Amino acid sequence: MSTPDRRAMLERGNPTLSIRGQCRLPGIARSGVYRPAPANDDGDDAALMRRIDALFMACRSSACDG
Repeated sequence: MSTPDRRAMLERGNPTLSIRGQCRLPGIARSGVYRPAPANDDGDDAALMRRIDALFMACRSSACDG
């Protein structure tokens, strides 16, 4: 069984067994349970980083050095 499948079996509102105990049974790291799901990457961040890098490199090679 994959880790996402085992993580899906956890019941956060279980009054009898804590999250710690539920993670110990199937061998899931608690850090993976509390970590927020990654945001969807639509490529905008990468495009923005490339644009910033291009502007920085252009400025470095021109009169922006001061």
